[in-house]
Amino acid sequence: MVNVATLLGVLAALSKKKTEPAPAVSTDAEPALVIVDAAPLASPDALPPDALAAPLDALATVDAPTKLDLAAKSEICRRVVEKLSDCSKDAEFIAALTAGLTGAELKAQRKYLAKAADWPPGFCDLWEYDWEFNGFRDHMEQLTDPQIVASCATLGTALKAAGGLIGGEMVK
Repeated sequence: MVNVATLLGVLAALSKKKTEPAPAVSTDAEPALVIVDAAPLASPDALPPDALAAPLDALATVDAPTKLDLAAKSEICRRVVEKLSDCSKDAEFIAALTAGLTGAELKAQRKYLAKAADWPPGFCDLWEYDWEFNGFRDHMEQLTDPQIVASCATLGTALKAAGGLIGGEMVK
C-alpha cells in the first residue's frame, strides 16, 4: 500500500523535473534524456504531522442530509413562525424573501406573507395536511440552524432558500 506522503513526494518531484536531450556523442546512438533540477522525494518526516492522520476513505465522506422527526420539524416551524410575525413588515426581510422573484412568484410570496398572520393555531403541528404551496414546510432540514432567526434579513434569506412561504388553501 502506498501512503499519501509518498504519492505527494513523487508528484512534487515529477512536476519539478525538466527534461533536455543529451548532447549527441555519436550518430549511431539514440539520444538520451538527462533529468536536471529534480527535487528529492519528500520524506514522510518532512510533512506536517496531520498529513497522514486521515485515511483516504475519510477524505471522500460527505454527510447525508439530516432527517427530522415531526417533533423537531414542529419546533423549527414554531421558531420560524414566531420570528416571522416580528419580521412580516420589515423591509430587509421582504427584500431577502423576494430577491430575484418576478411576476407570479413575487405576487404569490407577497400574498402568502399577508396571509401568514391568519395561519391557524397549531399550524406547526398540522403535518397531516398540505397547502397549495408548501414552501419551507417541505424543506425544514434547511432551517435547523438557530441563527436563521437572528435577524429579519437572515430569516428572509433562509426561507427563500428553503422554498419560500407557505400559502394557498389547506388540503388533506
